[in-house]
Amino acid sequence: MDHSRKTKVAALSLGQGLAKVVGLIISVAMARILLKEDLAAYRQTFLAYSTIGPLLTLGVGQGIYYFLPGEKHRIRGRVMDGLAVLGLTGLLFAIFLICGGNELLAQRFSNPKVARFLLWLIPFVVLSLPSNIGSSVFVATENVMLASVFGVARRLLVGVATIVPLVIWKTCEAALLGNIVASCMLAVVSISLMIRCTPADSSLPSFSAARELVTFTLPLALGTMIGTISIQLDKLIVSFMCTPDEFAVYSIGAIQLPIIGILTGAITSVTLAEMRNHVVDGKRTEALKLFRLTAQKSSLLILPAMFFFLLTADSFIQLLFTVDYSESAVPFRWYLVLLPLRTVVFGSLIISLGRNDFILFRSAVNLVLNLLLSMAMVWFFGPWGAVVATITVIYTWSLPANLYVLSRELETEWHKLLPFKHFAATSIHLLPISLVGLGVVLFVESHLLQFSLVLAIFTVFLIWYWEDKLFKREEVFQKLRLGWSATWRS
Repeated sequence: MDHSRKTKVAALSLGQGLAKVVGLIISVAMARILLKEDLAAYRQTFLAYSTIGPLLTLGVGQGIYYFLPGEKHRIRGRVMDGLAVLGLTGLLFAIFLICGGNELLAQRFSNPKVARFLLWLIPFVVLSLPSNIGSSVFVATENVMLASVFGVARRLLVGVATIVPLVIWKTCEAALLGNIVASCMLAVVSISLMIRCTPADSSLPSFSAARELVTFTLPLALGTMIGTISIQLDKLIVSFMCTPDEFAVYSIGAIQLPIIGILTGAITSVTLAEMRNHVVDGKRTEALKLFRLTAQKSSLLILPAMFFFLLTADSFIQLLFTVDYSESAVPFRWYLVLLPLRTVVFGSLIISLGRNDFILFRSAVNLVLNLLLSMAMVWFFGPWGAVVATITVIYTWSLPANLYVLSRELETEWHKLLPFKHFAATSIHLLPISLVGLGVVLFVESHLLQFSLVLAIFTVFLIWYWEDKLFKREEVFQKLRLGWSATWRS
């Protein structure tokens, strides 16, 4: 990656990294303070919203990436179009909840508390939906540092506003109210910043432009919603078919490692506009090179994370969430099997090629297959069957479908789309050190000592392995010396 792209990814990674860490801290605090049924109610409330959320956003954030870079006359106007559309969808969802939608959703979760919590969520929905395109606007207008700084501040403040009431009053109601109040206040700030970072060329939304935006993004929104339901489907089915306590244990383990969201989110934000520019300029080969490069670089972090947490899953879960959630290590390990696919951001390249229709089709088929297989697996094997079904469908349908479509669009063979040799080489290098880590896990009883020793072993190995792949030692030492000299002089 060139210097500019590295800087952007690093800035966004910092913001998203801290956001993921704060989210993990909130989960740990809730698991240690709340009863399982209360933790389940809090999570089910946001699960209901996050499942419907992608449809409510109508894919406007991705549309901003598509339209804003090429806009010359209505830059702020394009932003106002997006805000108006999302404000309307937020109001419609609020009306749905007030008219009984909250009870309908709560019945599906078999948890009466969820109905009350969803009504509390109405201000959050109305204000947060428009503010969610902030990152897209900041990046598309070359305000990457603003996106990073505001992202950090927003997540930290929401985290503090959630944890402090939780610690003081020890109820899920206090945590939820703290989250809602802080989120609403910061949503107003986000909308204000979006307006300020765009030129005052048009302050009113345009119906025709808004319609153009929605027409372009609606297939993507439907596909994203179906994709989100597919991703959340294991949690939804466990919530529908199992008890709140079983859902609480399952949901703690069914998590994505913070590093994954950090990398994929930041890389997607930075490369989507660049890939689109390559496609518009007729440079599809350059778009493919960028696609392969991001997969190669991210795999140097994601694959070691997979090996490490496969070894330390039990100690990781019990150290953070206590022995009461020891069974959460089962879905946690299964989720790690998906990490090799997280090195690749298929959606960025597919959207850049204008194949939103394929995203909708792929996601719809994925949802149907996942639903049928998940219900059967949970019925026969209990909660853990849901994650096995999800992984099976992703590897047997979604991955082959992505490779097939991209190979046709880019007129290249499917095995040339990804750096498979690099993936294999990285995995082979990780095997010996993983065997050493396995020995530690088998013969050391203390979970804290287990985790610490394996972490130390992997750290030493990766500092050696990443030399010339992610960094050059001399450059790092030089920057450290310059930083120390500047600090000493000041």
